[in-house]
Amino acid sequence: MGRVAQQPIPLDQRFLHQLEFAVSRWNSDDLATAAGMSRSHFMAMFRDVVGTTPQAYLTGWRLILARRKLARGAKVKAVARQVGFGSAAAFSRAFFRKFGDWPSVRS
Repeated sequence: MGRVAQQPIPLDQRFLHQLEFAVSRWNSDDLATAAGMSRSHFMAMFRDVVGTTPQAYLTGWRLILARRKLARGAKVKAVARQVGFGSAAAFSRAFFRKFGDWPSVRS
């Protein structure tokens, strides 16, 4: 595992909403630009620090956000779109790979 702390941080709901929106649109090129690095340097540095690739990290974030939305009653197709997947099918496959079950509205 990388050097990034895994501690919960209390955050305001408006901030969380904005963060969810931003994460659904991030990509490795944007993150490299924001970090002021070339894409290749950013990719290597990110993996060294975080312990995984930027794409895997972003996908994991998106899926965690999606699971929260589903738990609140959102529909699978809408959630897939909201967290940045091109289709509900692609989202469902990624969700299954990460969590071991298919996405559905959780009660």
